[in-house]
Amino acid sequence: MTAPESSFPGAMQPRDPSAAMNQTTDIRGLHDENRIRFAVARSRWRSSSLGCAYRLWWRRLGRHRRANREHRERHGRHSHDAASDGTARGLDQPRPIVSGTAPTKVTVGEAYVFQPQASDPDNDVVTFTIANKPAWANFDPKTGKLWGTPTAENVGTYSAIEIAATDGSSVTALPPFDLTVTAVAGVPPKAVTVAWDAPTQNEDGSPLVDLQGYKIYYGRQSQKYETTITVDNPGLTRYVLENLAPGTYFVAVTAYNKSGVESAFSEELRATLN
Repeated sequence: MTAPESSFPGAMQPRDPSAAMNQTTDIRGLHDENRIRFAVARSRWRSSSLGCAYRLWWRRLGRHRRANREHRERHGRHSHDAASDGTARGLDQPRPIVSGTAPTKVTVGEAYVFQPQASDPDNDVVTFTIANKPAWANFDPKTGKLWGTPTAENVGTYSAIEIAATDGSSVTALPPFDLTVTAVAGVPPKAVTVAWDAPTQNEDGSPLVDLQGYKIYYGRQSQKYETTITVDNPGLTRYVLENLAPGTYFVAVTAYNKSGVESAFSEELRATLN
C-alpha cells in the first residue's frame, strides 16, 4: 500500500478539502512561484520571550513542589493516603477538596476527556498539577482538565497518572490511575508521507548556515497538535507518519537551527485517511 504524500516546498501550502489525502492520492504538484520558504528567526525578543516563560514555569513548579514536599513531610505522600475521596482530613490548615473518577480506557481515534472538580474551604484560588501525563494528552493547570485523542502509535497502558489540586500552600491529590489505549478492532493502521524542501535563508534574508533539523507537528484538531516528531537531520526532507487510525489529521512543520531557535509553523495541511 502506497502512503499518500504531501509536499512542503519551504513551507506547506493549505489544500482544498476536496483534494484531501487518502491512501492512493499524490498531492504534490506545487508551482515554484507559490513556494513559501521556511524562516529560522534570529531576533532576540523570541529568545527573551522563551526565557521569561521558562523562568515563570519553573517558579510556579517550584511553588507546587514545595507545597507537595511540606505535605508529604507532615501527612504522608499524598492526601488520598488520609482520605480516599480526595479530601484531606484532620489538618490544621484547610486544604483543597478535589473529586472525580477518571476513565481508564479509550480507543484509538476516540476523544478522551476527564474533568476533576475542586474547591477550597478558604476560597483560595485552586490550580492543578499532573504527574505521568501521556504525551498525546493535553492538560489545563487552571481547570485540571485532561483531554486528547490517541492514535494507533499510542496503543498501550499509561501508568500512575496523578492529578492534584493546590491552593499555593497545600496540596490534595486524587488517587493515581492507569489509562489504557486500545486499537480499533479490524482496522489496519494508515500512513502519511510528509515531504518538504530544505530552507536556505533566515527571516531577515541572510543565508541559513546552521540548520539543525525539523519538527513535525500533527493532531486531530486544527492548530492543536497532540504529537511532535523531531527530525534531527538537516539533510532529511521526508518523513512517514505511521500507525495512524482512520480520520482527519492536521500537520505543520518547522525548521530549527543549531542554537535551538525554531521557525514559525508552516501553513497547515489537512489530511484525511479513510
